[in-house]
Amino acid sequence: MKLNKKRKGFTLVELIVVVVILGILMGLGAVRYADTRKSANTSVLQTNYKTCISVINLEMAKKQGVLPSKDDGMKAIRAAGIVDGQPVGSKYVYDGKKLTVTTTSPNEYSSPLPTLEYDFTN
Repeated sequence: MKLNKKRKGFTLVELIVVVVILGILMGLGAVRYADTRKSANTSVLQTNYKTCISVINLEMAKKQGVLPSKDDGMKAIRAAGIVDGQPVGSKYVYDGKKLTVTTTSPNEYSSPLPTLEYDFTN
């Protein structure tokens, strides 16, 4: 009697090689994703910062060159759609003379974005 068994499928070594290759590709993708995300958050932060400056300058123009109060300035910034936490961990503060935008790190694996300040009295 002749046993005619043809084996189908992959060997253990082939499966391990595929898993290792997939792991390397996923690792590279995760690094690239993190870099892209930080770049996007930095762009959003800078855009929001410039928008805040424009909003305060517009409020100042409405008052013939007088800076808006802290409350009026923050109200105008919020009306423009700028809210704390956009991007993640950001805080927008206008004290009546200076705009400060700070960020905190969303987790221990990423660094905060730079602090941005603009003095309207200069």
